[in-house]
Amino acid sequence: VGPGGTIPTSGEIDGQSFNCTAGGASLFTDVLPTDGGCPSVHYILGHHVTAGCDTGMYCPGHDTNRWQMAVFLTVAFGLELY
Repeated sequence: VGPGGTIPTSGEIDGQSFNCTAGGASLFTDVLPTDGGCPSVHYILGHHVTAGCDTGMYCPGHDTNRWQMAVFLTVAFGLELY
């Protein structure tokens, strides 16, 4: 987002709406709309940094292995591996 930027609490990703507030809706069954990480999870989903662990699931409690983190960082920072 950059310095001073804010991550949106609601919006649309690939035609699906999310709203990370009480009474809202998350695109992941395991991330509640009231979860403090909900906006960040949807932000990185919308920027194609990650798609979660399974259809409709983010799996925030799972460990991330080395190759998964390498992909995550490469996509997040737009790195090119040679």
